Amino acid sequence: MTVGVDAAQVESDLCAGLLRCPATGCGAALGSWGWARERLVRGVGRLRPRRGRCRGCGGTQVLLPASVLLRRADAVTVIGAALLGKAGGVGHRRLAVLLDVPASTVRGWLRRIAVVGQRVLAVLGVVAAELGTDFAAPAPTLLHRRYAPTKQRPFPHRRLCCPLGSSSTTAASDAHPARHPLPGITG
Repeated sequence: MTVGVDAAQVESDLCAGLLRCPATGCGAALGSWGWARERLVRGVGRLRPRRGRCRGCGGTQVLLPASVLLRRADAVTVIGAALLGKAGGVGHRRLAVLLDVPASTVRGWLRRIAVVGQRVLAVLGVVAAELGTDFAAPAPTLLHRRYAPTKQRPFPHRRLCCPLGSSSTTAASDAHPARHPLPGITG
């Protein structure tokens, strides 16, 4: 459960009974219940979050700072940097090297945000409305426009037909911009 950024404020709210149980239909106050196990979070370092126990249903919650996402070994800033890099046209392997994270992890983040991105924007819109601020979904980036389906081939200078003796998979990968990043170089 994400509770805030200031550990002292979270502790104060927990002791005062201001934090509420997130369980459906409960909503009772959380009380102090020790500490969760220490974990290493890339981008934050070692973290040992507080635990709270519901005074109503008895369920326990790990109280995470806003800089960490639930069930993730990486800080929000690390994941956000990967998303911004992808929006800027950087591939998952290059991002993995830059962020010192496994490539499969970065690829997982990018695949997941592709699935839930619209829901995330909808939630941000609702939260902004509740806070009384305006929220406009980000405009499509140059990358989105570049890869948007059109009647014209996106890379007309690239050879898309299969040369004699090659497979269609090879020809398609040869045509991909990451394969030949410099304009005018063909496969």
